[in-house]
Amino acid sequence: MGCAPSGYSKLNSGDPYIIRVDQAWNRAIKTCKTRTKKPPKMERADWKTVRIFVSSTFKDFHAEREILVKQVFPDLRQWCESRNLHLIDCDLRWGIPKDSTTEETLRICLKEIDRCFETNVWPFFVNMTCERIGWIPEANIVPQYIRDTYDWIDDLSVTEMEIIHAAYRIDNPNALFMFRDADFIKQLPADVRQEFTDIREESEADNQNFIQYKIKSLRDKVKSKFNHESICTYKVDYCGKDPETGKLEFSGLENFAKQVFEFFKKKIANQYPPISNVHLDPLTKKKQQHESFMKSRCEDVLGRDEILKQIENYLYKEGPDTPLLILGNAGSGKSSIMAKSVDQAIKHIASGQLKKHRGKDWNVFCHFVGAVPGSTDIDDILQRLIKEMTGQEVRDNERSNIVQITSSHLSNENTNPTLIIIDALNQLDEEDSAKYVTWLPAKLSPSIRIVLSMIGDTAQGKTLAAREPKPKEILIQELDETARKEIVSTMLGKYNKRLDDEQMNYLLRKSSSHNPLWLSIACEELRVFGSFREISNKINTLANGLLELEQQVLQRFEEENGGKLLVAAVCLIETSGMGLLEIELLSILSHDVFLEASLDKSEKECSEKKVNFSEKLPAYRWAEVYRALRPFIRPFGDSEDGRLDFYHRSLSKAVRKRYFYKEDGSENTDIFQWWHYVLTEYFKQTTNFHRQIEELPIHLIATKQTKHLEDFLSQWDVFEKLFDPLLSKKLLDYWRTGSSLRNMGAVYYNLGQNFKNSISEEKKDLEELSHKLEKLSIILAQGGEYDRAIEFSKEALEAAEKAGSDKLRLASLYHLLSYVLDEQLKLQEYMYRSQLGVMREIINNFEKAIDIWSESNKTDILHILGRCLNRVSFYYSGYALRGGDEHFSSTTATALAKERVEKAIGIFTKLGDRVMEGDCWTTKGVVLGRACSEQIKCYTTAIEMLTLAGGELNINLDRCYLNTAIYYEETGDYYKAYEYFQKWYHIGIALYGEVHPRNVRCINTLREPMYKRIALEKGDKVPQFPASEE
Repeated sequence: MGCAPSGYSKLNSGDPYIIRVDQAWNRAIKTCKTRTKKPPKMERADWKTVRIFVSSTFKDFHAEREILVKQVFPDLRQWCESRNLHLIDCDLRWGIPKDSTTEETLRICLKEIDRCFETNVWPFFVNMTCERIGWIPEANIVPQYIRDTYDWIDDLSVTEMEIIHAAYRIDNPNALFMFRDADFIKQLPADVRQEFTDIREESEADNQNFIQYKIKSLRDKVKSKFNHESICTYKVDYCGKDPETGKLEFSGLENFAKQVFEFFKKKIANQYPPISNVHLDPLTKKKQQHESFMKSRCEDVLGRDEILKQIENYLYKEGPDTPLLILGNAGSGKSSIMAKSVDQAIKHIASGQLKKHRGKDWNVFCHFVGAVPGSTDIDDILQRLIKEMTGQEVRDNERSNIVQITSSHLSNENTNPTLIIIDALNQLDEEDSAKYVTWLPAKLSPSIRIVLSMIGDTAQGKTLAAREPKPKEILIQELDETARKEIVSTMLGKYNKRLDDEQMNYLLRKSSSHNPLWLSIACEELRVFGSFREISNKINTLANGLLELEQQVLQRFEEENGGKLLVAAVCLIETSGMGLLEIELLSILSHDVFLEASLDKSEKECSEKKVNFSEKLPAYRWAEVYRALRPFIRPFGDSEDGRLDFYHRSLSKAVRKRYFYKEDGSENTDIFQWWHYVLTEYFKQTTNFHRQIEELPIHLIATKQTKHLEDFLSQWDVFEKLFDPLLSKKLLDYWRTGSSLRNMGAVYYNLGQNFKNSISEEKKDLEELSHKLEKLSIILAQGGEYDRAIEFSKEALEAAEKAGSDKLRLASLYHLLSYVLDEQLKLQEYMYRSQLGVMREIINNFEKAIDIWSESNKTDILHILGRCLNRVSFYYSGYALRGGDEHFSSTTATALAKERVEKAIGIFTKLGDRVMEGDCWTTKGVVLGRACSEQIKCYTTAIEMLTLAGGELNINLDRCYLNTAIYYEETGDYYKAYEYFQKWYHIGIALYGEVHPRNVRCINTLREPMYKRIALEKGDKVPQFPASEE
């Protein structure tokens, strides 16, 4: 047989060594238990741990163990995580202290199998055997404790006892035996051959025969006990030594890896069926995903008891009306702390330790940014949060106001009691509502507690730190030595590995060991390192500094996991705007031309021949790369569900430092351009419309392809996806950074003209034209192109009237025309009677809309009716301030203004919309006239409502700050006026950008001599007019 020991010859059954071996096995057989039932399917409601014990002699199976630890088990671990299973592989190549006694050595080996029994009932076990039998302890050195506990069999090796204990005695169907064909040993150099066989030519014949028979007996006994599914024979060939490391290299291990992976995948699936959530709605599934991530992170939170106690005190005490901020540097352990806090909160509520709030039980909402597909989107958080607080999902017509709706609920004392814990706030996508935390009111409802973690030196951290009232902060400090030792011991102890005191001291002497992320990466590097003899040297070579260690890990990945392929993958992920889907990476990486960082080469080759992205990188090549990156990238769980991006921002920085910077430390702009160009070419061709909209504009802007960008943004389906009737900020930003708002106006104006010229007089076509011109009018107004916006709004109304549209449709267009005329009139800095004509047109159109909407009681109609009443009140007031005319006297206009604004306040109070109620209080202040004491009370009420309910980057604060500044100017308090003009200016820049016409008025005001003088006194920079957009 090919798998028999080399040099095997027929043996005499009466030879003493045969009797010795047979007697040992006979004693072993007597300890076997009666065959039990097959492993049951184990139902579970939560995460479960799976342990796989690796059994073999060490030196001769180094290559196989490396494949298991660095390839098979990572792949299996990923698959397990998708089924809510933790995988721990038990590889004892190192971890048994060098000064251990016989008892300690045997106990460590067999006790680890006991842990497998305890965890999984039927241990998952793999043995590898060839021509070594391993250490056979002399009978007189095996302690009685070991004999009694494990039914020790004399004359069996430790490896054989592992087989007996974990598999043979119980007919364990979860045991796999990999028998390696011994023919390859003949290919080995003489100086290493003895590491792979215990059979020595120079040994006595009896000893050779004993070893041969012992190996044969082990295989025979296994084959007689287990079915063919549990036994595999594989072949390898010797390929030589690695010239750098001196490690022996073998071919043929691919089949070995596949067999092990498939065996355990099947056995684990049989024993642990997936937790079913097929019938859950999308938001509930996401909730489960976040809670699963929480469970995976909350187990080993060490050295943070004091912080956890502080969080607990905040969550469970009465009265906090501001959020709690957990601030720490990258890798300081924020996610684990937050996960533990969630876990403790759920347990406290379940046990009744947290008393009810006004008779209601507390809910717990947790969100870990970056841990679950889609979790970096602020809308994803807010939709889930609103459902948790109210039990209701956000309606489609409410999504454009989701930030204000969320803020209103968080400040409403009637909101259901909710503990809200959100991790990694600074890793949200680049939206202003995320960056400036506008969804979070300054003052929370008594029924709300919010804990947020982030890096302090970020937009979110700075915004929240500057708020009044000031949120409470907890700064995560460095770990002390005791905590660090405990972390190392726990992390390595999971795999039954441990450092001796000297090795531990070497590791903790590194200054970066104070950082939990550095420590966990270092432990993982040690865990996968296969040579026990060199472990101390490995510790000494670990780079000090988190970025430096991550770069060192990247270097190892390059050498072991794909070279240029891996480099290209991390560079593509880093350059992407929103991360990349796995299928996108497979399509791009299948082309060798994209693996070379040379912009000239790419442009030349791709212009000569269009790249076909339908080809995919072979799965086996990608698996090698993904396996290495898996611990560092998100999303958690099944990678096909979402984009891949770096979980820790520190790795993003490490990638940039290693691959995007020159040796002198300066940024290599050509490299950035290259990868942006690659992604541009891919996203031009992709059929995934959603992903194309997310990514293509970013890369067209980066590669300065202005014409392509303008063409793309003028496609109607693209325009509609990016359009927002309140403020299309992302679309406007693309035009601002990649072209200009002036060019946007021209492009969309021409688009509207084309629509008008190509339309028929049919009702359906006219209605379609009306809707398109309406949207174009709004975006042109948002971009400051008011004349064109007014033209399109009038033509949209005309088309709707021709089509015979219903009253509600006409009302929305009357409102649109008033809105656009209103926006244009706001640009005028002073009041003139000549403005009465356009003001009357605005009032008349508002009133037409009000007459129609007043007939409805629907919530969405009431909301827009309230807005319309609020705005027309402002214009009646302005009409009165200009003296009135024959159409509306000053007295009549004032009375109408007061009546309309009170109606608006009543509507928004009834709807519970504190943001719009606050905006109405601004209008009420304006209606009261010039600089009276009641007026400033209205403005103060408005600012408080708007800030608390809508956050500090609230579009409605814009005019409130302006009118407050005017009040102080009229009362002669120029310093106070300056303060509010400054607020008006900064919120305008944040909302509309520097070049928007709305900001011209503000800049003109702050450049008046009075305010320039105040700016110089305070050391403030006087605003300048932006450069032309030509």
